[in-house]
Amino acid sequence: MRRSLRTVLASDLIRHRIPEIAPTNANSFWEKVVSAADPDATVMAVASEKTPMPAAVVVRRVCRNVDEWLSLFSLFENWGTFVSPRLLQDLENEIREWARNPRRTFAWVVSTTAAPDRVHGLGARSAMSHPGPERALADEIITAIRQGVADGRLAGGDRITERYLAGQLRTTRGQVRSAMRLLEREGLLTIATGRAAVVPIPTTNDVVETYAARRSLGALVIRAAVRWSPGARQAVVRSLDVLEQHASTGDVYRTSEADIEFQNAIAAASGLVRIAPMLQVLAEHLRMFIAVMGLDYAYPIDAILRDNRAIFAAIDDGDGEAAVELWRTKMNDAMEYMLGQLAFAKQRPAGKA
Repeated sequence: MRRSLRTVLASDLIRHRIPEIAPTNANSFWEKVVSAADPDATVMAVASEKTPMPAAVVVRRVCRNVDEWLSLFSLFENWGTFVSPRLLQDLENEIREWARNPRRTFAWVVSTTAAPDRVHGLGARSAMSHPGPERALADEIITAIRQGVADGRLAGGDRITERYLAGQLRTTRGQVRSAMRLLEREGLLTIATGRAAVVPIPTTNDVVETYAARRSLGALVIRAAVRWSPGARQAVVRSLDVLEQHASTGDVYRTSEADIEFQNAIAAASGLVRIAPMLQVLAEHLRMFIAVMGLDYAYPIDAILRDNRAIFAAIDDGDGEAAVELWRTKMNDAMEYMLGQLAFAKQRPAGKA
């Protein structure tokens, strides 16, 4: 619910900056909207005033003021079944990013069929599989744990009960239990006795194993990506554009997040619908490692840009082997950096951040 609130407010922030569409261009606009959606999708439109819409738009809302924007909450409450909190966060970030420099048409379309070239938008994150309630709640649990660690309320080794999570996320203990089992299968949590989860304490072996898996799976993805479709290639280009934008500001955190999204975009472009989600789960492991270890993770931005530009160029040239070698080097360098940060964290005196 909090994530939905922030997304709606982010939308309202830029409403006055959206240029008006001349009546002669309206048909072209709606054609783009309808063609971007899956054939069986429910198309929803939100406008600042009443306007003609095609029959394909099933859900129509007019929001002239803040109160009417807030009326969307009842609609957003049902999104959890279809769109994970991470996707809503992505939407919010894209709206804010676009608001800073609205030079292009903003579009955000999530495909539930996992087809890479059906996902559009500035840095859009592809939905690899249909995110059911269990998956959506699992994402919320991980987000809550990482936030708790960042706030200092949780630490590695702490127990988190079903009751606590159910209260925090406003859901039932049974639903939390089911989502926790999913996270345990993915290695992101350990279930202890007493219906509680334990925040994992990463070890050197965890880091090495995770990067080894990403190195191997990524090689398969990249070899397949050399055959990407024009639409899939464009999605990767957009993710690289977002990375460049964050890098230009010197924001290490956002650049690191954009780096992971660039990798996920390549995975989506590969068309390997089973392997690509595995890479995304492993990325969650890395995010958890960074949060729990309390690392001042600041992998050099120039290295991220250099590596990703080179990988993209090699894939685009159809040189899969060169791209794979660049990927392996990138993974090895990132692993060595994280291991160095882990060693530093262990040597750091207790009680100091």
